[in-house]
Amino acid sequence: DILEDTANSIQVLQMCNAFANAGFETTLLFPNKFDSIYVRDEIKSKVGGELKFKIVLYSYSAPFNIGKSFISCFFFFLSVAKISSNYQVFFTRHYLINHFLLRLKLNTIFEIHTIKFTSVKILNSLIRKLIIKDSKNDCQKLIITISQKLKEYFLKNEISPNKTIALHDGFSEEKFSKYYEITEARNR
Repeated sequence: DILEDTANSIQVLQMCNAFANAGFETTLLFPNKFDSIYVRDEIKSKVGGELKFKIVLYSYSAPFNIGKSFISCFFFFLSVAKISSNYQVFFTRHYLINHFLLRLKLNTIFEIHTIKFTSVKILNSLIRKLIIKDSKNDCQKLIITISQKLKEYFLKNEISPNKTIALHDGFSEEKFSKYYEITEARNR
């Protein structure tokens, strides 16, 4: 959840700011499960100032409260498809959303953090093959990896060096400089 103080939510907000500061019109798509003023105020407090990017709340419902499953990604995809003509480029961290956006012929930037997506080896292999296949799509504008080693892995597997860049994850030294027990650290 973007409203929690986690490394992932901090990174997403920093990416939105970075894109906006670079001159790109940037919009954060956010599930419509909160009041829009509350969401804007919470994000504004996390960013620490005026927002340079827009926030669009989208309709998001998945039957049976499935969470981060394939079906939830599909419902997200349907919501995005309704508003896709308003945007030139989409940025995602989820391989299925990346795949769906490419199938719609939408320009996409994909940020990837790992090559291990599940504990099932065969499924990992299929997901990596999907990512490699999708990288050849003309609408796949960029693949961002979070380390040089991850970038090298994809370069060895035929992803174009023109489409791949390593941008190392940053973190808040202030929030993470003190020692925390492992459970508390994971929640931060």
